[in-house]
Amino acid sequence: SSFQCALSRSSDVSAIAKPPDLDDYVSEDCNGLSQQLELIRLLLCTISLGANHVKVENETLATILSVYNASANAVDGLLRRLLFLYEKHCSCKDEIMMNNLRWGQISTDHNLQNINEIDNGGDESWEWFMDALELDRVRSTLSQFPVTDTLEPQPSATCPKDSNDEINKNEQLVSSDVSEEESVDDDSISEIGSTSKKNASALSSSMDVKDDLWRGAGDDLRYSPGFILPLILATLEAHLPHEMMDTNGCRENADEVHPDNENVNRNEEEIAQYQAFGCVCRRVCDRGAIALAIASLSSRCPCIRKVAVAICGLFLKALQMQESHGIKSWRERPQLEMIMSSIQRGLAVRRAVQIQRYDAQEGIEFGGSTTATHKYNIPMLPAVSAVFLAKALLILSKPRDEMYGQMNRYFLKLADYHGAFQDCFGLPAFLSLYCSSSEELSRCRVERHWALLSLKDGAVDEFCYKIISQHHVPE
Repeated sequence: SSFQCALSRSSDVSAIAKPPDLDDYVSEDCNGLSQQLELIRLLLCTISLGANHVKVENETLATILSVYNASANAVDGLLRRLLFLYEKHCSCKDEIMMNNLRWGQISTDHNLQNINEIDNGGDESWEWFMDALELDRVRSTLSQFPVTDTLEPQPSATCPKDSNDEINKNEQLVSSDVSEEESVDDDSISEIGSTSKKNASALSSSMDVKDDLWRGAGDDLRYSPGFILPLILATLEAHLPHEMMDTNGCRENADEVHPDNENVNRNEEEIAQYQAFGCVCRRVCDRGAIALAIASLSSRCPCIRKVAVAICGLFLKALQMQESHGIKSWRERPQLEMIMSSIQRGLAVRRAVQIQRYDAQEGIEFGGSTTATHKYNIPMLPAVSAVFLAKALLILSKPRDEMYGQMNRYFLKLADYHGAFQDCFGLPAFLSLYCSSSEELSRCRVERHWALLSLKDGAVDEFCYKIISQHHVPE
């Protein structure tokens, strides 16, 4: 087949792992594309058109994983799509487990030939992931969050769709979900019935992946939320205490088992499991994973938002455990619990408003399809709000941060609905920071600079600009 032909020579395989000094090399015979991109697209075409005849060697899989950098750039997007199709069609000799998705240098150092010897359910098997997460890359991701990234990698415009893909259905789901958020959840938008189709059309046109093209300096090192978030959730679930699992192996609400989470009689083994879970959650938070999950609440993909909420829920449980209260070195735990509880209650309030408005309208049509199937979707926040919450979590994790006092006071002042974050569709803390009333000039400059920087980082699409313009910020 053409797949075996494409990989018949070692030089073709090595073209995927192009050395850094050849990044600017472009072949004249590839329509302006590098040999790396052209070969990746060739592999995508072959597996999309003849998946049943493609078998991938471990060496080829190891090469792809070693080149993949878990980022949101074009090359990694194609490689992630390729890995997805390999797994979907069982093209590899060995099943690809989530714990096997080591990328970059970690993949190079890992022996894929002995991958089946790893205990995928063991606690130590996820050490590599916690070590691999980089806080600097998380901050880069927050500076321009890739809102169009999806949990299931979508085909590019130049590659054919897989014969079994339901892309159109997924795109319709995402588009209608965005329309619902803009038309229903935003309190300042009251035009629903007559403008719903117009909004859906406008939002559909803004769903182009070009919205996520990197506009910063240097290489695009932003993490791909669709790739990283499932790994974060898997890491937390791998260390979840057995007592938090029901008989079917699913997560159980700890509050239902122990309503007050106090005076619980646990044996030494159970206590050790809870302590280990708390330590893992703390490490994951320190690496920026929880901040990434919070920012993912602005993703246009409903599935990514569901994973994000699951991560936030587990982290909140860890913060509320009595074993976590006993970790004296975790001094920032009360502030982290405060902000995570505020987010949880804020989402609950927004979801209640959504359902109430939906029931009042008896099923609104958006883009020609009813929202009955989307009635219980996780609310999609604009990036200006989600990124603010993610940055606030990072700040409250570091008491020495120069913005710690301002962020702490902001959440302490929230009183309605037991401290629920309700500024989901606004510009939280922007006016108070931009128009700082601090007596020190240097303090005013710091607060104003942070407010402007957060506004710049959060304005990633038309949805965000709509929120910003409604608050007359450009004026």
